[in-house]
Amino acid sequence: MRHCKIMGVLAVSVFLAAALTAGEVVLRYDFGAPDIERVGEYDKIVIEGLRTTGAPGEPMLPVKDAKILLPAGEIVNEIEVITGKKIILPGEFRIEPGQRPRPLSYTGPYEETPPDGEIYGSDAPYPGEVYERVCVQRKYGYNILVLDIFPVEYIPRSGLVSYYGDITVRVHTISDVGGLDETEKMLRKDEVSRGEVTELIDNPQNIISYNSISRVYERGKNLLLDPSDSCDYVIITNEALLPSFDTLAEFKTRRGVKTR
Repeated sequence: MRHCKIMGVLAVSVFLAAALTAGEVVLRYDFGAPDIERVGEYDKIVIEGLRTTGAPGEPMLPVKDAKILLPAGEIVNEIEVITGKKIILPGEFRIEPGQRPRPLSYTGPYEETPPDGEIYGSDAPYPGEVYERVCVQRKYGYNILVLDIFPVEYIPRSGLVSYYGDITVRVHTISDVGGLDETEKMLRKDEVSRGEVTELIDNPQNIISYNSISRVYERGKNLLLDPSDSCDYVIITNEALLPSFDTLAEFKTRRGVKTR
């Protein structure tokens, strides 16, 4: 079995096995065999329920968008990804390359993006990793780890295609008092908001870890979390870009527009 690990401070198919223990979330994703269709000089590979994507010039492969709810008041400490049995498909394939994006309304001449010669002439497995950590998002106060999982492996030069029938993701978490404070300020526990989160995540049964947190906002009611902490201007961004907006927030506040 292949074992991949990544450290961090922050941050399924139909048959999904999930377990939540103290400081750990475990999810198993099962994948069906890929369907491969010949389209012109290339082969198009798809797995039902997954999106197929690829950067311009790079092989287009199926990707599972994993959305894993983290336990309330905890952040990612370590991620383990454990692959099941690798299944090799018979035959040789030339997987279609990704194309440069163009507007849907564009009707003029369009030049197809050719395969990246360095990648397609290589014996190195592509994409070379089983998963990629995208980010940790917060929706209505619920913290969601987003991963891209790659069940298909392609060796371009030989045309060999293989896939994993199952992949298990094990997320180790640690306590984060500051994060819990933010969750308490933002958390929505009304039926509509909770339903939206449940539909989004892969482990809806684990939403119960948020049950003990006091609700400070109810959807449909104009409630201020803290009247003394109101502001005139809100900047919405992700954690990676947050430091870039600190200067702007300070500038606007000095100009009389309280900004957060």
